Amino acid sequence: MPTVSIIEDHPEVLQWIQSQFESKENWKVNGCFLSAESALTSIASLAMDLIVLDVGLPKMSGLDALPKLKVLKPKAKILIFTVFEDEETILKAITLGCHGYWIKDLTRGSKFVSECEQMMEGGASLTPKVARYLMEKISSESTLNASNVLLSKRESEVLNMVAVGFKISDIADELDISSHTVRHTLERIYQKLDVSSKQEAILKGNRLGIIQKPDGI
Repeated sequence: MPTVSIIEDHPEVLQWIQSQFESKENWKVNGCFLSAESALTSIASLAMDLIVLDVGLPKMSGLDALPKLKVLKPKAKILIFTVFEDEETILKAITLGCHGYWIKDLTRGSKFVSECEQMMEGGASLTPKVARYLMEKISSESTLNASNVLLSKRESEVLNMVAVGFKISDIADELDISSHTVRHTLERIYQKLDVSSKQEAILKGNRLGIIQKPDGI
């Protein structure tokens, strides 16, 4: 049974997130915290697969807490759930290694947990506005020469889809290949780009000019 911890300073939002997971029999809420400090003092002794993390916390921010949480719980996925949608915050969170960045939307309802479960399966999970910003950033900052990084057409295609927020299952459906093939392709991309995560691959693909802004974005 997967476990989740929630770090959110607004009690009503924390309660809403908690209720979404508690409504599912296959999830266990294992810690709710109103500050990063309280979480960091307790989280090491708790089992968790997912951390839902706010950015605008009192005293220590979610961004300051993020690398500390990754050290304490290196195997846990970290989902940023915040009202902050400025470019600096988004880019910093992704650079620090969050696995998803969602703008707060309490209308998600029952979809919240299912979207978390899809994120747990792999792939960066981004709300459309965040994905659009990243693609614009990627397009405007393609300044390095990519001639020495030879990704195949399929590898470039997969990396571009990851960059705009497609999950592994979505990529498999879109390209009519298996999820296993998508994961294997991602492994080859990591090796060629000399990175170890999807977030790092997105950022390096950006700098190398591999990722292109799709039509309509």
